[in-house]
Amino acid sequence: MNGSTITGHPPARRADEDEEEEVVQNEEVEEEDEVEGTHASALQAEGSIPRQRRPLADHVAKDGPEEDPGADQPPDHRHPSPPSPPPPPPPPPTTGSRTLFSSGGVSAAAVPALDPANAAGGRTSLSDISLRAFVLGQAFMAGVLITIGLLLLPAPFSSPSSSSSSSSSSSWLGWWWWWWRAADAHPYQPLWRLSFFLAALSLFHFLEYWTTARYNPRYASVSAFLLTSNGSAYNIAQLSAVVECVVAHLLLPAVWRRLRQPQPPPPSPSSSSSSWSSMLLVGLGLGLTALGQATRSAAMIQAGANFNHQVQTRRQHAHQLVTTGVYAYLRHPSYFGFFWWALGAQMVLGNRLCAVVYAVVLCRFFRARIRKEEEFLVRFFGDAYLHYRARTWLGIPFC
Repeated sequence: MNGSTITGHPPARRADEDEEEEVVQNEEVEEEDEVEGTHASALQAEGSIPRQRRPLADHVAKDGPEEDPGADQPPDHRHPSPPSPPPPPPPPPTTGSRTLFSSGGVSAAAVPALDPANAAGGRTSLSDISLRAFVLGQAFMAGVLITIGLLLLPAPFSSPSSSSSSSSSSSWLGWWWWWWRAADAHPYQPLWRLSFFLAALSLFHFLEYWTTARYNPRYASVSAFLLTSNGSAYNIAQLSAVVECVVAHLLLPAVWRRLRQPQPPPPSPSSSSSSWSSMLLVGLGLGLTALGQATRSAAMIQAGANFNHQVQTRRQHAHQLVTTGVYAYLRHPSYFGFFWWALGAQMVLGNRLCAVVYAVVLCRFFRARIRKEEEFLVRFFGDAYLHYRARTWLGIPFC
């Protein structure tokens, strides 16, 4: 047959035609990418979308600050993400503090809550404690300076070097004897006793609070100064000592001299027959005052939390029987210290009447107090305290 019909698959396309079609498609894709890139650059210039950040590796290589790895992702200009809100501020403290003022939910300042006991008039009032400490410090320094100044006043008669005296008068004892006779004959001599008493009394009350605040702060209250907590009898006793010193050493001698002789002659060393006894009495008084203060302060320090100005009727959890230090020899060293401190101060003042009255009153007071206190101590510690009491002593007469 001349005409024939061909059946089956169409003939295969040539390879060169396929390559041409792929080139055309690639060119179209590149043109679309260029259009999108141009549109993105225009948006970045207008500020619509942020610029694309450099890769993290290049950023770190230039010693710059580290960036979030998520920042390397290309921005989505079609759906920009809103900025994240700042973290909420921490809440102001509420336990043991109060906020002074706040603005916009942010606390401006917070201070510790005030303990009512520390307010004015409270048990541990800070203003009352500071005021008492300041007054006692000023009184102590004034007493010391006045005492030194009065003792250095010029004597009303010459020194032993300018007078015809024995060779022993040029010795150290002779100079001391001359100075004491001169000071004893000085018209303002008794005033140094008062200023010394002011200094000793101020130091005593300050150390009462300081030792309590340092070694037993739980009981460091305003009453620990013992300025008013001892009662009116204590304050009257101290005032009576000052009055007797002024009357006995200033008023009575002046009145007696005026009654006997309107114009007394100037004093001389030989006219003071009691110089030796006066010097020994003052020296003994100074020693007892220093011994009593040191013993009482040492007792309060060594006892620590076991010491209290009030007799304890119940045993505390940490209450222990102290038997070391000064307590190894004295059963009640704080009472011992105050007793001899008070008598020594009266000796320095030269108060005969107050010295006797002080001794009688303090003996009666401490005898009653010690008996009451030891009854509770026996209940607290039993045989341990009985053995301790048997081997120690009080050091206070008639107790």
